[in-house]
Amino acid sequence: GAGAVFVGWDQTIASGPEDSILDIGEPDRHHADGSSGPRRRQGMRAARRYTRRRVYVAALEIELHIGASGSLKDKRAVVRHLVDSARHRFGVSASEVAHHDRWQHAGIGFAFVASSAGRVEEVLDQVERFVWSHPEVEVLATTRHWLEPDA
Repeated sequence: GAGAVFVGWDQTIASGPEDSILDIGEPDRHHADGSSGPRRRQGMRAARRYTRRRVYVAALEIELHIGASGSLKDKRAVVRHLVDSARHRFGVSASEVAHHDRWQHAGIGFAFVASSAGRVEEVLDQVERFVWSHPEVEVLATTRHWLEPDA
């Protein structure tokens, strides 16, 4: 969305000596030359020695009004449907995060992790459209929070 800040962090992983990468196999495996254990593949240069990974994490918080709810039990049925469906359809983490004791008001949080900010944005957009599409709820507010790594 407008004004969103995309934040990620790098992780560098070293993998063996400069000219080889260690293949980890079964320790009791015997090779054609009579040796056993892991093999080294020669010729892997520094370009393969370090892998850079970016991780993007964001949360979507949605405040809801559930006008037809006449009890906490009614509200929790609606919230449970939204949370469980979003988990299964979009692979997000989800939970009721606010207004647990109010029978017509709910706060639901959704979180997603991916290797690109665009993918996180895409999934959270789908989740938001999914919640908006339910006629039994009125969306009062939505907020996105991007996790910033420690420097």
